[in-house]
Amino acid sequence: MSLHFFSSSERIASLDKAAVGWLGTPFRAHNRARGPRGGVDCGNLIQELMLEAGYLTARLDLPRPPTDYGQHNAASLVCEFLETHPALTGRIAKLTDPAALASPQPGDILGIRVGRCVHHLCITLDGGRFVQALKPHGVTIQPIAEIRSRIEALYRFRNADCGMRNGEDGTKNEDVHE
Repeated sequence: MSLHFFSSSERIASLDKAAVGWLGTPFRAHNRARGPRGGVDCGNLIQELMLEAGYLTARLDLPRPPTDYGQHNAASLVCEFLETHPALTGRIAKLTDPAALASPQPGDILGIRVGRCVHHLCITLDGGRFVQALKPHGVTIQPIAEIRSRIEALYRFRNADCGMRNGEDGTKNEDVHE
């Protein structure tokens, strides 16, 4: 059994299908309504994709920082959330190895610097693409090459029952929950 939740072709296809279903949804901070009359931000998009792909079974109480938070603060609230939320304890690994940052896998969350800190999240899809909710464009799917130089954090979802420890997935990682 692989230690990465999105290691099977079925799970990757489920994530890709869910992402395509959000295309055309505008950016709206602190929202999670699909479609042209709805709106979603980057964190809520990832949460909804994880629900649709079967990784999460319930919504989490996400942080609600102002959209310009990264311009004025050095500490990332989105990274803190991923690294400390009790529902994610032991279920997500922060990968810090430069090789992992350079070659994200489908299902990896990418933390992108906006201003002084990581304040934007997106999630990788199959075929070297990622999906994001970004002001003013809304939900888009683009090649990872367009943001590769701005990736500052990478988080990988573990199988819920795997109990992965540092290095067991073939990468050097910083397990933020041990």
